[in-house]
Amino acid sequence: MKKEEVPQNISAFPVGKANTGFEQYFTGRSWLAPLTGNKDLNVPMSNVTFEPGCRNNWHSHTGGQILIAVGGVGYYQERGKAARRLLPGDVVEIAPNIEHWHGAAPDSWFSHLAIGCNPQTNQNTWLERVDDQQYAEATKDNVAIGLQATDPELDDIFSNFTKEVQEYGALDIKTRLMVTLASNIASQAQAEYRITLESALNEGIAPIEIKEILYQSVAYAGMAKVRDFIGITNDILLARGVRLPLEGQSVVSSETRFNKGLELQKSIFGERIEQMHKNAPDNQKHIQRYLSANCFGDYQTRSGLNVKTRELITFSILVSLGGCESQVKSHIQGNANVGNNKDTLLAVVTQLLPFIGYPRTLNAIACLNEVIPEYDRNNRKDYFAIQELLPYTHVNNLETDLYRYTCLSIRSGKKYVNVLHNKKTQRNIVFHKTKEGVIFTPYVLNDSIALGPIEPWRKKEEYLNEQVLDDENNQILNQLTEDSNPILIEYILKKE
Repeated sequence: MKKEEVPQNISAFPVGKANTGFEQYFTGRSWLAPLTGNKDLNVPMSNVTFEPGCRNNWHSHTGGQILIAVGGVGYYQERGKAARRLLPGDVVEIAPNIEHWHGAAPDSWFSHLAIGCNPQTNQNTWLERVDDQQYAEATKDNVAIGLQATDPELDDIFSNFTKEVQEYGALDIKTRLMVTLASNIASQAQAEYRITLESALNEGIAPIEIKEILYQSVAYAGMAKVRDFIGITNDILLARGVRLPLEGQSVVSSETRFNKGLELQKSIFGERIEQMHKNAPDNQKHIQRYLSANCFGDYQTRSGLNVKTRELITFSILVSLGGCESQVKSHIQGNANVGNNKDTLLAVVTQLLPFIGYPRTLNAIACLNEVIPEYDRNNRKDYFAIQELLPYTHVNNLETDLYRYTCLSIRSGKKYVNVLHNKKTQRNIVFHKTKEGVIFTPYVLNDSIALGPIEPWRKKEEYLNEQVLDDENNQILNQLTEDSNPILIEYILKKE
């Protein structure tokens, strides 16, 4: 943060002017805004603002003092006692002649109201500076200090395990932190949320992205669970000098929210959304409308996060809430449809394990295995490694009504391998009996057969590796001429 940038909206009170009259008693810069001027009231009160890391010297007041934290994060410490972390709304009553200091957290702006008690006789006594070592010791993470001090074994077990799960999967640090934030909200884990949020901001996750996680959480966890986290987030953002409100991210109006929400639903889950609207009982159709207009229209169409990230956020919230297995399964399929494969979802569940526990983790994995069954990834004879040849892949987006299959012809050298990719199971079926070097694209699919055209001018030997047709079908093929109408080949699929 540049020296000249002083957040004017850190609290509802004015920042005032540079505190030059007392700067000799401060380490770092501060600002002073007197709030009362009537001496007959005998209640001198000022708003004091500290830049990150700023603190005043050890000192005492003969008449005592009252501090009320109003913005950011700060600390207060009495001589010989542990420091106290201050958040907006905290009140500190300082008895007469108690030696103490107060100031901002190392990474946060801080404002408090300072109220002088017994003003007729109150005198300040300024003492030595709070040196860097004293300050660093006082402002360590209170949560961590408390756990390490009272339960060091638990602190070590948890810390070591959170590091261990981060070694699993290929999630980047940004994604790990974002899904953890979403999980913390669903789990109502305020202390963990604060820690994760500070880490997220330090890793460069934008305030807009943080806010969008919060907004989307409302649709799945409810405002009753989210409101407190909005307050925590605002305090931390203001403490870092972020101006609120942030730029709006809504892209819908009251007239367009339903249609745009429905469009987004269908792009993720397919045409079955239309059937959900159509088949809902009359007394429940309003819920389907709400899902389209509110859940997807109001929340998920917003900019700030892309669709793939939003589906991961939703998945994280649902598995953390517990008791949402039906929705978990639906959004596993939704994640697969937008490009978040099983490996990614397993990595997310693993990342969340230390925070949500084993029962919810195992429930999530059971749902994952049901929607996307496991298969022998090393069996290259039956299943082709599509991802290794993607630059040379021709894709036909012909799919079943259930949007399960995508047809691919993958070039390996100068030859083509024909593959069906099952989007639901993430399994790949190779047309073993088709001739390498030609593209076979089915026009009709179901769970057992694939129907595709043979151009009349091609010989069957150009399509098939071996004799697989009976005499009748062989006769049909042999009688074809260049002027014949196209015919269909029926390919019997191997069971998955």
